[in-house]
Amino acid sequence: MTYRGWTAAGFAIASLLLALPGEAANYRDLRRLARSGDCPGCDLNQASLRGANLNSKNLSGANLNQAQLFGAILSQSDLSAANLGGAFLSGADLSGANLASADLSRAYLSQTNLTGANLTGANLRGAMLSGADLSGANLTSADLRFAILNTTRFCNTTMPDGAVNNSGC
Repeated sequence: MTYRGWTAAGFAIASLLLALPGEAANYRDLRRLARSGDCPGCDLNQASLRGANLNSKNLSGANLNQAQLFGAILSQSDLSAANLGGAFLSGADLSGANLASADLSRAYLSQTNLTGANLTGANLRGAMLSGADLSGANLTSADLRFAILNTTRFCNTTMPDGAVNNSGC
């Protein structure tokens, strides 16, 4: 259902965005995201998008530095070359997402679904991946230095060196 170009999901995202004061994100970009869900190159720095449904959306090159994305649905979304440094993605669904060349340094990805995600060339340096599911994910040339990987699930996962890890199958 739509109202003057706004979808029900857009209203939900807008209410989440406007409920928390002190956001550093660009207001125009927040409105753009709320209206269409697509926001390539947007400045969403420190935005609160908890539980937002951004399934199959284009956020390539977006600045989501320190964004709060707890439990967000980002499956099949394009986050290639996005800045997610220090973002809070615990419990998020990133299954099948394109995160090629994304900056996920120091990101909180515990209990995150990354099955089938493309993380080719991604910066995961110092990321918290405890309990994350990386089954079928592609980590070719990704930087995993200092990443916390305890209880992370690897099954048919292509590692940074190209080897396939099946230790969690």
